[in-house]
Amino acid sequence: MHSSLGHRATRSPAAFTLIELLVVIAIIALLLGILLPSLGSARDTARQVVCSSNLKQMGVGTLTFSNDNDGAYCTGPFDNRMNSSYGPIDETGWLADMINGDYMIPGNHLCPTHPGKLTQNLMITGDSRFNDRPFAGADVSVEFRNDLLERGFNTNYAMSWYMAYSEMRTGGTDPKRINSVVGPLTDRFLSQAPTWKVPLFGDAAIESENLAGYEIIDGERFRTVKAISDGPVDFGFEDWGRQNYEDFGVAHGKASREVRVDDRNIDRSIGQFVFADGSVDAVRDANGDGVFSWTDERIPFSGSDAYPDSEFEDRVFGGILSSGRFRSPTVR
Repeated sequence: MHSSLGHRATRSPAAFTLIELLVVIAIIALLLGILLPSLGSARDTARQVVCSSNLKQMGVGTLTFSNDNDGAYCTGPFDNRMNSSYGPIDETGWLADMINGDYMIPGNHLCPTHPGKLTQNLMITGDSRFNDRPFAGADVSVEFRNDLLERGFNTNYAMSWYMAYSEMRTGGTDPKRINSVVGPLTDRFLSQAPTWKVPLFGDAAIESENLAGYEIIDGERFRTVKAISDGPVDFGFEDWGRQNYEDFGVAHGKASREVRVDDRNIDRSIGQFVFADGSVDAVRDANGDGVFSWTDERIPFSGSDAYPDSEFEDRVFGGILSSGRFRSPTVR
């Protein structure tokens, strides 16, 4: 007699069918498709926060320098050219102010999202500025330039024209020549314009490849960026209009479409700025043209003074500091 608990046939565990395996793979792919953009967005947001922190430190350093120097925000632009600045770049200009005064080291605080990592004013090859019309006795060797980089004399943020030059002199003809401008920004020029709208620094625009917008240093290729915004537009007869802000750029936030600006493809939509009150703000390129400005070709003489990007218009001042208005002297 056989026991009721006798021998039973064993069954091997059921294996996945091909259809079940494909379903699992499809679910994993779907989850990755959902999660990866979120992870990318989180990474971009984190980098934008780092950029904001960099600008905040630059603003704190600038305001501290101002407190220590009778209301002067800097000693001028970071520029080695004799007609455009007030001294050699290792002694004069905002980067020298920050480093030599132990306020901060700008080269240690580059915008992490920005593809450009070198200011155009350190270029020796191509569209060279470092050794173009330098001050007498200035060292313009490659070795000296590289030593400056080691010391942190570098940035991928653009300085505002206001901070470098304030406004035009009567009879001034060129916004980038020191004999045509009043001089570096001081407190006395900030009584009429809202300080929370007057930019000191912002994300820089990438230099055009047509101007050899890169430099090879120790075998590594660095894209270069604009050093300073262009200043007021000249309408003639000492009638200086709105600031041309095209040398500020967008470095954050994916744009809805990629646009071509000169020879550059722009696919970002947000630029960040630090203002004269020390605040930092992110401004969107609302009209999606890849720049923050207008030129006299875009706005008729009898037309509006407004920037085409309404968000920029509301957030960043672009007029005459001493009057708080937007053109001088004939149009107020």
